[in-house]
Amino acid sequence: MTQSCPHCNAQNRDTAQFCAQCAQPLRQICPQCGALNPARSRFCNKCGAPLIKELRCPQCGRLNPDDSHFCNGCGAVLLSTKPQPSPAATGTGMLPPQTMLSGRYIITRCVGRGGMGAVYQAADTRIPGKTWAIKEMSDAAITDPLEKQQARANFRQEALMLARLDHPNLPTVTDHFTEGSKQYLVMDFIEGETLIERLNREGGGPLPADEVVSWAEQLCRVLEYLHGQSPPLIFRDLKPGNVMVTPGGTVKLIDFGIARIFKPGKATDTAYFGTAGYAPKEQYGKGQTDARSDVYALGATLHHLLTGADPADNPFYFEDVRRLNKQVPAGVANCVMKALADDPSDRWQSVTEMRAALTKDSAPKSKPAPRPRSQPRITPAAQPAMAAASVVAPSVAASVALRLDFWRGLGLILLGSALQGVGLWLNSAILRDYASFPLSPLAFIPSLFGVLFGPWIGASVGLLGFLAPSALAGQLWPDWWGLALCSCALGLIPGLMVKEARNWKAVIGAGILTSVVWALSVATIISATNGLWDIFWGFAQNELIAVLPPNLLLLPLFARWLIGPVRRRGLYWREFH
Repeated sequence: MTQSCPHCNAQNRDTAQFCAQCAQPLRQICPQCGALNPARSRFCNKCGAPLIKELRCPQCGRLNPDDSHFCNGCGAVLLSTKPQPSPAATGTGMLPPQTMLSGRYIITRCVGRGGMGAVYQAADTRIPGKTWAIKEMSDAAITDPLEKQQARANFRQEALMLARLDHPNLPTVTDHFTEGSKQYLVMDFIEGETLIERLNREGGGPLPADEVVSWAEQLCRVLEYLHGQSPPLIFRDLKPGNVMVTPGGTVKLIDFGIARIFKPGKATDTAYFGTAGYAPKEQYGKGQTDARSDVYALGATLHHLLTGADPADNPFYFEDVRRLNKQVPAGVANCVMKALADDPSDRWQSVTEMRAALTKDSAPKSKPAPRPRSQPRITPAAQPAMAAASVVAPSVAASVALRLDFWRGLGLILLGSALQGVGLWLNSAILRDYASFPLSPLAFIPSLFGVLFGPWIGASVGLLGFLAPSALAGQLWPDWWGLALCSCALGLIPGLMVKEARNWKAVIGAGILTSVVWALSVATIISATNGLWDIFWGFAQNELIAVLPPNLLLLPLFARWLIGPVRRRGLYWREFH
C-alpha cells in the first residue's frame, strides 16, 4: 500500500515516515503519547490530543492552522512556526519582529534602544487591535554585583510605582514580567516624539516660546501630582529625552527608573543618579533631593528648549534666556532663571508656584477697554467685518514692532557712523598719502568677525589688523590713534547692526546708509570752505570706493536663509538670536 505526500502529492510506501521526493514528514508524532498519525490528522488517533496548534491573529483574533503564514480572515502576518531565539539569548533591543513574549505579546518593531534597555512596539494576542509599548531591561552588561542589583531594583520600582499612578500625563502600566535575565514592563504605546527628537528635528532649537510654555504647564501639573503623593515622589531625571509629546500636543512623562520616595529628615540620598546638565548639585551628594530638585530640572529643560543651548555642555551654568533668545517673554525668562538657582532656597519652592508664575507672565498683558454707555447691537452684516478686523490686527502689530526694530537698529548704526567719521577726520592729513588699513580691501575682515561673533570681537580684530602692519614696519602712522579708532569701528558697526536689526531688509538699507553717512560726514569735516558737493564727489571717487565694498560684501551675510547654518555654531548668533 502507498500513501500520498500532503506536500507534493508524491506516492510513498505506507510505512515511510518521510517523503522520498520532498523529504517532508508523512506522519505526525503525538506530543502526548508518541503515537504516529497521518500528516493531516488534527487529533491523535490513540489519545485524542491535538496535533495541529492553532495561531491567533494579533490583528483580528481569528484562529488559524499552525502552518499558516497569513491570517485567513484579515491577511495579517502570523507568528512564524520556525524555532526562534529566546529573549535571554539575544542582546538588548535585538528581539526580531514576530517574537512572542510572555505567551501574549508579539513584537512589531524596536522603537528605541539604549545601553541597558530598549522599547518595543508590540501587539496583544488577547485584545485584538491593541498596541503596547514594552520596555526591556537587561543587566548582562553590568559586571558589578551591587550595580546589577541596583539596576534590577530600579526597574522593579518603576513598575510598581507606575502601576499605582493615574494621571493623563503619565503612561499606564498594565503588566510586568521576567524572561531569562531580562525584565519587561508593559505600558500604553504613545504616538509621538520626545522633546529631544523635536529639538534635533528643528536643528537644535530654539523652539517657539508659546509652545514650550504649554508643555511646561502640563509638566508642572504632572509633577504636582507626583509631589502630592503620600509620601511624595521625586522624579529626579526630567530632561527632553524623557518627555513625549503626542500629535495632539499632550505631554507624557516617561522613564521612572531613578525616581525616589522623599524621606523627611534624611540629609542625603543613598545613590546619586541623574543626567549631567539637568540634575542639580544636591543630586550629586550635596544633599537630599526634594521637589525643588525637580523644579531645577524643569528649569534646565525649559532653558534648553527656549534657547537651544544644551546644558550638558556646561553644567550648572546657564546664560540668561533673553540674551540667547529675545523672542521669549521677559516674565517667562525670569521664571526659568529663578528655577535654576544653585541654592534650593532661592528657587521656586514648588512646581505650583512655578506654574503660577509661568501662566501669569506668559499671558498677554492688555488693558481692558472702557465699557460704552450703551452697547450697540451687532447686525449680521457687521459680523464678517469684525472677523476680518480680528485677523488683520496681528499683522498690524507685527509691522509696528518691525518698524520699531528698524529705527532702533538705525539709531545705533548712525551713532557708529559718526564715530567712523570722527576717526577719518582725525586722519584727514594722511588720508590720501597712505594706504591705511581702514581703507584697504582687507577692511571687511573685522566686519565679518563682528557679524559672526559680536561687535567687541570685531573691533578687536580691526585693531589688530591696524597694529600688525605698523609693528612689521617698525613705526606707527601719523595720527595712529585716529586710524586705530576707525579700524575698531569697522568691526563694531556691523556687529551692532546684526544685534539690533531683526529683518534683512532693514539691515541692507542701514548698511548702504552707513556708507553714505560715513562718506558724507568725512567730506563735510575735511574742509568746510570748499563746496560740499565737490568734496563729496571727490571723496566718493577715491575713499568711497574702498569704504562701500566692505559694507556691500556683508549684505548677503545678513540674509537669514544664508546665515542659518552658521548661526547655530557662532557664539554671537546663539547669544542674540
